[in-house]
Amino acid sequence: MPKGFKDGHKINLGKRNALKHGNSRYKNYHIMQKSRIALLKRTKGICELCDNRGKNIHHLDNSGTNHNLENLILVCLKCHTFLHAHFDKDGRRYKDTKHARKYGMTLGEIGKKFGVTRQSIYQWIQIPEKEAWLREQLGIK
Repeated sequence: MPKGFKDGHKINLGKRNALKHGNSRYKNYHIMQKSRIALLKRTKGICELCDNRGKNIHHLDNSGTNHNLENLILVCLKCHTFLHAHFDKDGRRYKDTKHARKYGMTLGEIGKKFGVTRQSIYQWIQIPEKEAWLREQLGIK
């Protein structure tokens, strides 16, 4: 991994960066690493959306497996978060979680509906009978 670039601009990868330590969720991480280095050099560490400093790689096709440079853009954390954001029908942003996908709303929203805490709902869904009751109440099969 290069320490810096010809113009002296250095990119801080952080202490726990997956690519720096050789562990990654990508099966072909070595290809991603090479693409990431090339992208950092090309953009000089500047977010391609807002011109702030960036170090996150976003796959334009959202596949996570196509590491061609044409499919990658360098973004800052704020822009990357926005690119992965989900919006409801009223245009409000919400956090997409496995629970939101499964029940149609977050655990916090379910908790508000039943007048209990998010933690209570989480405990309910761990018990098959209570989870079945909850799904019935929410109209989910």
